[in-house]
Amino acid sequence: MHGTQFKKILVPTDFSDYSARGICAAISMARHFDSDLYFVNVWPPEFMFEAELRAKVDAEVKRRLEEETRKREDKLKTFVEEFDISGIRAHYLIKSGPPYLEIIIAARELEVDLIIIGTHGLTGLLASMLIGSVAEKVVHRASCPVMTIRPEGFECDELVRHREQRGIPE
Repeated sequence: MHGTQFKKILVPTDFSDYSARGICAAISMARHFDSDLYFVNVWPPEFMFEAELRAKVDAEVKRRLEEETRKREDKLKTFVEEFDISGIRAHYLIKSGPPYLEIIIAARELEVDLIIIGTHGLTGLLASMLIGSVAEKVVHRASCPVMTIRPEGFECDELVRHREQRGIPE
């Protein structure tokens, strides 16, 4: 990969400690390559589908949906900004639908050079073994390179601070 430049990196997160490791790796890569980081969180499709249908009929539902989207974006920013992202160009995206598919679509739309994703998420190990992990589907279907971060993988000072702020034991 001599001469490879990762100018745009997509970093999916579900706010889990597992995805926090992906954020650490992405911060490190962004500092090395002077990359833009695109943090994305995907809503469960069931909730969004029903809410979007009802929003077409009901203005109050539409208002609540917009409010919830803003809250989710605020949560994403707060989660990411617990890490030292000073000097990094960070962008935040909220998507709805099947997570692996929305990650792949965002990567194509943004023309990212790399996706950094944790191998486990909020569903945990058992669920990912039974239904296939989001990371696995992204690896097999993405049109750009994908770096996967294992649960016992990447450590960084930001992750230690993140755990301390959240009261998560090591």
